[in-house]
Amino acid sequence: MRNTRLELATRNDLPETDSISILGQSIIDTELVAGLAERGVKYISTRTVGFDHIDLDTAKNFGITVGHVTYPPNSVAEYTVMLILMTLRRMKLVMHRAQIQDFSLMGSQGSELGNSTVGIIGTGRIGAMVANLIKPFGTRVLAADPYPKAELEGIVEYVDLDTLLAESDLVTLHAPASDANHHVINADKIAKMRKGATIVNCGRGDLIDAEALISALEAGHIAGAALDVLENDLEYFHRDVRLGTIRHRNLVLLRSFPNVLVTPHISFYTREVVAAMVEQSVGSLLEMRTDGTSPLVVRGAV
Repeated sequence: MRNTRLELATRNDLPETDSISILGQSIIDTELVAGLAERGVKYISTRTVGFDHIDLDTAKNFGITVGHVTYPPNSVAEYTVMLILMTLRRMKLVMHRAQIQDFSLMGSQGSELGNSTVGIIGTGRIGAMVANLIKPFGTRVLAADPYPKAELEGIVEYVDLDTLLAESDLVTLHAPASDANHHVINADKIAKMRKGATIVNCGRGDLIDAEALISALEAGHIAGAALDVLENDLEYFHRDVRLGTIRHRNLVLLRSFPNVLVTPHISFYTREVVAAMVEQSVGSLLEMRTDGTSPLVVRGAV
């Protein structure tokens, strides 16, 4: 199919099959689940870690088994560290100036990671790797997670979320998308952060209330941000919209700030991860067909 996003209008373009592999841009809502079931689809695998773009309850009601992938954390963790360093060293401003041959120093003085306290929200595989990567810089690393990892003892200091926000110079988000985590960074939480702190998000867009972040940036309470994801970004990220109009107000405003770096949900995008995504997705579909399940089936989706 030329259209990389599976939609209700294009479902009939699918070849006759009971198994499909999709990416996160395909929103498998109630209506599309029903349409796929009519086409005889029994197994869906998303080539992403997250699966919040699939209506799991409706899929279960139609007898459709849903799986996801668990690619290695290296790509996102390394990208996060890159954004942390770029944010601390104000690289958006530096690079913009360099392109117009402005090599002045005013306003571009950064800070060092080794003299910073970094707070990690969520210490799953990616958050844990980020902690391991930045600790050798001499960084003090705080972490908030309902399930502390014993193997991170001596690397992170587990604290409650409010303590993490109050004591961190930079906060990086690696929590999964869930009702409990929706807007975990909101106006109230931002008010508890240090004045001049920065935020990095390579996790999920809906972890941050973007309007609250914009207000804090405008007020100067937050010194900067690096965002690889935004809430409701699927209409624009991974698409060429140079000739279109961006109607995502928060995206437009955040991109306009000289102290905010926005990238198009690309932290995962390496040769190694893409290969793992395809291999795991196809492999799990074959297992679903032959065994009725797979280690990669989403819990509660069967």
